[in-house]
Amino acid sequence: MVGGKIESTARDIKVFYVNRWAKLAVWTLAIKKVIIKDIMHRINLKLAGFTIVELLVVIVVIGILAAITVVSYIGVQDKANTAALVSDLDNATKLLSMHSAVNGSYPVTLAEVNNGTGPPASPGTTYDEYFPTSTGYCITASKNSITYRITNITKSRLGACSGPSRDRFSVTKWNNWVVGAGNITGYSVNGDGNS
Repeated sequence: MVGGKIESTARDIKVFYVNRWAKLAVWTLAIKKVIIKDIMHRINLKLAGFTIVELLVVIVVIGILAAITVVSYIGVQDKANTAALVSDLDNATKLLSMHSAVNGSYPVTLAEVNNGTGPPASPGTTYDEYFPTSTGYCITASKNSITYRITNITKSRLGACSGPSRDRFSVTKWNNWVVGAGNITGYSVNGDGNS
């Protein structure tokens, strides 16, 4: 019986340690799962959103890009408006020259050219002033606060024929204008609105 008791005790010890190792393995596995789950949770928390600094950097970059876009768009729009004004004034000059060639003089009003319909204009362009004489004229056109003028002997240029937006070369009394006469209403110019 002694031998059986030893066997039984050895077996019990073996079972005891196997159970202990099994329990330890289960606990270790459970702890590893908890640790892994905790680590993954912490990683997900860090990846779940952006910091305030990151968001501010993105907002500043978007703001800079928007400002560049707006500035370049405004520049392109101003160039387009200027091109439309110059084109409209050139077309009006051609119509006035044809009217002068056919009738011997420039019309009294712009409405008389182009078979009584006036010179065509781009959308938004208005012909503000027209000063005819027997030898020339000056036309002012504006579009979106940009004003250009043209005479029968000059190209389109920034400014108006008269008024507060005229430049120092604009002639204000076109009905008294004689080419080369100079000194028109206080302006010492050659009479062509140019010199």
